[in-house]
Amino acid sequence: MALLSTKLLAETLDQCLVQRDRALRDVGVVPTLAAVLVKGDEASEVYFRSKRRLAKKLGIAFRGITLPADATTSELLRALRRSAEDPSVHGVFLEMPLPSTVDAERIRNAVPLEKDVDCVSDAAIGRVLTASSTVFDNGHSSVLPATPLAVMELLRRSGIPIAGKHAVVVGRSFTVGRPLALLLLAADATVTVCHSRTPDLSDHTRRADILCVAAGRPHLIGKDHVRKGAVLIDIGIHSSSAGLVGDIDTQAVVDHAAWVTPVPGGVGALTTRMIFANMLSAAESSADPRFANSDSRPQKEPPSS
Repeated sequence: MALLSTKLLAETLDQCLVQRDRALRDVGVVPTLAAVLVKGDEASEVYFRSKRRLAKKLGIAFRGITLPADATTSELLRALRRSAEDPSVHGVFLEMPLPSTVDAERIRNAVPLEKDVDCVSDAAIGRVLTASSTVFDNGHSSVLPATPLAVMELLRRSGIPIAGKHAVVVGRSFTVGRPLALLLLAADATVTVCHSRTPDLSDHTRRADILCVAAGRPHLIGKDHVRKGAVLIDIGIHSSSAGLVGDIDTQAVVDHAAWVTPVPGGVGALTTRMIFANMLSAAESSADPRFANSDSRPQKEPPSS
């Protein structure tokens, strides 16, 4: 087994993001991302901080908005609307999951389509159905959910074949599992979606050529869940006494998988960059539609351990 590192791809993406940001600044536009976080979920706070760090590193404008864990639906809606109505903000990112005490549907749909850089609103989720078929056309994509887009980018740029392969997605959330399944279908994979109600999970996962796990359960996937030579994409992230871990028990599958993404340092690093790429696409479209025809994607990089 080898680690499917995202380091080289992330560095190349960073260069592309900086170039796009500078091009917009040259025409008087300062691309700005507003990220809204309700405290209380460790993984969400990790991702929020990673966005702030990356924005500082790249010199991209970032506005971090944090609310307490007991924030009400009304308070969260007010915070979102301030960013949504601010013409200097080009992308609004809502950290998930939201607390169970708020009206998640109302909050998701308060993010306007033109600024929804992670496709959390119903309108943006629906856009995945029509945009997914053009993910790889001319090396450019529409604004799509950041984590699924990061997974597809990693597979494609690492030279891992998707067409004709059996891909299994564990998890069915609206922001990761379901849109990822659609993007894999658009890339001509045969796709199985599993979830918490799926009986005999290992019967399905052992058939996967590409296994993508976004179940939200640490070390859910072990040796008995993996076929030899499979590619494993770990989308989970959890705090533990040993540090951050994913949904896949990497040590347990070491003798079976061909490739596995590390946690940390895997999909999460690319997800953050896809958010900024989506925000820049929104800024480009608002500044001048001709920007949207540019290719912001790097050339293929080989997998690195």
